[in-house]
Amino acid sequence: MKIGVFFKHEKTGGGIYQYFLTLIDCIRNFNGEDRFFLFHCYNIESLSAYRRADIKTIRLQSEKNCPLKVVSRRGLDPCHEAIHHGKRVFFRTRSLTSELKIEAAKHKIDLMLYPAPERESFEVGVPYVMAIHDISHRIHPEFKEFSVDGIYEQREYIYDNGIKDAHFIMVDSEVGKEQLIDYYDTGPEKIKVLPFIPPPHLFEESKKDSVDEIRARYQLPDKFIFYPAQFWPHKNHENLIRALYFIKKSKGEEVTAVFVGSKQERWNGFRKMINLAKALNIESQIIYLGYIESEHMRALYEMATALVMPTFLGPTNLPILEAFTMGCPVITSDIKGVREQVGDAGILADPNSPEEIGMAIYQVWTDGALRRMLAKRGHERISKWTREGFCSRLKAIIDTCRERLKGV
Repeated sequence: MKIGVFFKHEKTGGGIYQYFLTLIDCIRNFNGEDRFFLFHCYNIESLSAYRRADIKTIRLQSEKNCPLKVVSRRGLDPCHEAIHHGKRVFFRTRSLTSELKIEAAKHKIDLMLYPAPERESFEVGVPYVMAIHDISHRIHPEFKEFSVDGIYEQREYIYDNGIKDAHFIMVDSEVGKEQLIDYYDTGPEKIKVLPFIPPPHLFEESKKDSVDEIRARYQLPDKFIFYPAQFWPHKNHENLIRALYFIKKSKGEEVTAVFVGSKQERWNGFRKMINLAKALNIESQIIYLGYIESEHMRALYEMATALVMPTFLGPTNLPILEAFTMGCPVITSDIKGVREQVGDAGILADPNSPEEIGMAIYQVWTDGALRRMLAKRGHERISKWTREGFCSRLKAIIDTCRERLKGV
């Protein structure tokens, strides 16, 4: 069987990019008669390794049109218009869909895998499996990044049609499966749970002196909390800043926070965080490193006193799994999905309460025995989600599709 993998996101795309790396890393180690084709827009890490594993890579030429943007009709040319539930939805272009359709036909692709929800899934006309990592626009429409400028309508158009036409939908947890069943008209038999695992770069041994080198390169202190996340409003950076202020005022402790991730200028998340830190006079406690290459992330987790992730969204967050893997204590949000992900291996705090977040940070910051216990529990918890298990489940999904397609 000829199987295509379509990925159109840049490596600054955060968790989706890391999930893709995990998926393709499993695929390149599959043994069997299947041939794999990677259709991509941007430069991707380790392309040469994929080619050596006999994965054919096809760079799509509609690169400038790869990011899927929903905008108003005004000033949109060319455009693709869709009607969904009586509402008009506009997309930047149709050229990428057309190009993928041509390439899929050229290579006689039997099945497509989509690591993220894409309109190309149901527009290209090839049987497919698609991953859905969250339905945030349904659960948290109060966040503008999920609701304004047609984004909500775009996501509904993609999710409704993508779920309806897919052979299978892959989700990362039982909570994610439950949410899809609750919010969309689909049966449980179509939804396959494929739990996240940490990306492959975390399992690569660091150089002997890499931690010291990276600490010196970024001028990092001996102790710091770490939050690797793009500056979307739902990531809740501002309440983390307020938590640091609470610690300073109530405990007299100045906790340094290291942030990485793209700024998401459209939503002013980074600017708002810095302005708040200035207003509270704790700007000196903030270190922003920008986008960090994958090979440096391992060392940052190794150095960090704790991962602090006060996100408003689940059900699964990849940095938590990365922290578990690297023995980094976890402080995160007491919300549905994240509770199930973390269990007793982290400290949970109300993301709406800077005081509660602050007390959790202070507790871990000042208690070495607690940090060691959390690191141990994190290692134990991450052992439940192995690369072998992920690859085995993915292969089973592909095998089931193969049997279905034989009968078509």
